Amino acid sequence: MPIVSIKRKREVAEALAVRDCECWKTIEGLGCFLVPRQAHGYLGAQYRRLARRRGRKKALVAVAHSILVIVYHILKDGTTYRDLGHDYFDKRDTARLQRRLIARLEALGLRVTVEPLAHAA
Repeated sequence: MPIVSIKRKREVAEALAVRDCECWKTIEGLGCFLVPRQAHGYLGAQYRRLARRRGRKKALVAVAHSILVIVYHILKDGTTYRDLGHDYFDKRDTARLQRRLIARLEALGLRVTVEPLAHAA
């Protein structure tokens, strides 16, 4: 295993920091900083969901990746962008959402009984 000097480690760290800074400028240049302000839409929901768990910068990188994937498929297939909607993550697994909300209410000291609504015909 080669021995790396402390000076070399600093040089590598500085090089990575410069690359990180350039990458961050590129991500902001894509316009991802506007996504959190987007009230409705899939990308805004994705940002808010990830920013809560992972932090603002990692969420922006993930949204930038999603934008690049969207652009790739638009160019490849010649289609238009169809937004999945701000409630996409809630609709995806309603049972999990229901369990999570019930657990939050029970954590507040409330007893919860859930009954499905009778749909009007």
